[in-house]
Amino acid sequence: MADKKKKGEVQEIDVASLDSELAAAKTLEDGKGDIFIKAAAVFAFCMTLFHIWTGFRGLYDYVTQRGIHLAFALTLILLTQPLYKHCFKDKFAGSKAFRAACRVFDICLIVLSWVAVIMAMDEVHHLTERLSNTTWMATFAGAVLTVIVLLLSLGSRRITRRLTRHNR
Repeated sequence: MADKKKKGEVQEIDVASLDSELAAAKTLEDGKGDIFIKAAAVFAFCMTLFHIWTGFRGLYDYVTQRGIHLAFALTLILLTQPLYKHCFKDKFAGSKAFRAACRVFDICLIVLSWVAVIMAMDEVHHLTERLSNTTWMATFAGAVLTVIVLLLSLGSRRITRRLTRHNR
């Protein structure tokens, strides 16, 4: 019974968690008018519809299902986490030209990921016909997806390192 708090007792506030919640709310509020956040909301809705559709209709083959899911996820990440917030933040973040170039790069990565998925879906149907021969399209699609995944992996590691340093 001694552990229970009395009705009028003052509770201590965790300032660190309050600051992080306020920062998250401010970021959300700042991004409401952003065209990229609105586009991400549309893509998130389409991703939801895709998963509901495949839940009712049945799954596509493994390359199609996983590829479309990966392309949606990469699109959401690249739209909501712009490159200029994570790369060379201290040096060039104030430059509008740098921000625009980073956004163009983000959009190019989005387009390339969707192109690579579409190419992979086309290639998987022809794969059994020619198991020993690879085409330039298959090599290109694999290389593009590898580069995108490596870039995102390196970026997430950098962010994780900064967050763990910041929280100590």
